[in-house]
Amino acid sequence: MKSPARSAISFTLVSLLSLALAGGCASSDDAELADPGDNTSSGSDGGGGSFTPATGGAGGGSDTAGAGGGEVPFPCGDASSVANLEKLPADLIIAVDNSTSMALESAQVKSYVNTLVGALTASNIDAHVVIISKGSNNTIFDLLETGVCLPQPLGSGSCPEDENLPAYRHVFEEVASTDALDKIISTYDQWKGSLRPDATKTFLVVSDDESDTSAQDFTNALAQLDPPITDFKFNAIVASQEGPLSCGICAVTGCQNCANPCCDKGLACFPVSQKVGQTYLDLQTQTSGIYGDLCSQSFAPVFSDMATAVIEHTPIACHFDIPTPPQGVIVPDETNVDFIPTQNSTPQAVYNVPSEYDCTINGGWYFDNGYNPTEIFLCPSTCTLVQESTAGEVHVKFGCATETAPN
Repeated sequence: MKSPARSAISFTLVSLLSLALAGGCASSDDAELADPGDNTSSGSDGGGGSFTPATGGAGGGSDTAGAGGGEVPFPCGDASSVANLEKLPADLIIAVDNSTSMALESAQVKSYVNTLVGALTASNIDAHVVIISKGSNNTIFDLLETGVCLPQPLGSGSCPEDENLPAYRHVFEEVASTDALDKIISTYDQWKGSLRPDATKTFLVVSDDESDTSAQDFTNALAQLDPPITDFKFNAIVASQEGPLSCGICAVTGCQNCANPCCDKGLACFPVSQKVGQTYLDLQTQTSGIYGDLCSQSFAPVFSDMATAVIEHTPIACHFDIPTPPQGVIVPDETNVDFIPTQNSTPQAVYNVPSEYDCTINGGWYFDNGYNPTEIFLCPSTCTLVQESTAGEVHVKFGCATETAPN
């Protein structure tokens, strides 16, 4: 199984293809299959995956019926189905400085956001994007436009009203040179509806200036929102050096020999930056985010690194849909879960607990609804073991009395 840092983990969901009778496993004489064609059960793992039964498990039961379509002995756990457990979704919040010196930068943001989301989608990560910026018409006449308008497929392609819910929300707000962090907080009520409770959170600010809001004040403000944001990555495309004074000197002394990367040598040392974005750099360092030097004017590798970082730091979701059991009936007290840490290793029973509040350091699993279950959830400690496994499997078995932790 691939590492959960790179791709979804493959789980084997084992289901018995006979009716579960009282007392745990039914005898071979009592297991009656309505139609031998029912051997093709289907279900999903949250991502619409299909299940293809494969017979011949440890029980060694037969998967063939008599000429008259009679009884078929299927011991407990004899048939299996394979599913992929998806990664958690990802929410990205991007604030773009709309000051008059940001035309080239806003154009690059428009060019690469779709590429970023495309990379996440290809890795089975459901991404929602929020952009905080004034709009633009996205035409050839917008060469000096500092707003953002995203084309298809993420945007609607109908600018300036480019919002395309639920995947893309555009908060039409002009972001001044120094207030990107403040605008993220003050517009929260306009974009919080795009966030998912279980999604990873990633911020990106693109600016050629410094912030008026400190890193600590921003972090505190996020924690006080309703609902709060306390776990996030912060990425920054900001200037590494100040431009105006240094570039002015270089323009006089010799532009081609200017050591400041924030001076555009092709435009007589025109300053690309205003100030070092130190606050954004602090947030990026504190959260192990991605940094891109705005002065290089090369955004493609930065957005590529952002995509890689989101993919590698997005864990699998520790809950999955229950596959369709034999004859379509889920019997809650005849369902079990095993974890196989490595290939060919002995299955380890994961004991059932009544609810998430009964999870302990010993782990376990529980239903989303004990009376009418549709999903299985893993307790945090069991979830961690599964996420860290590189070759493990989880088996869900039907037809035997549910195992709980021994007293």
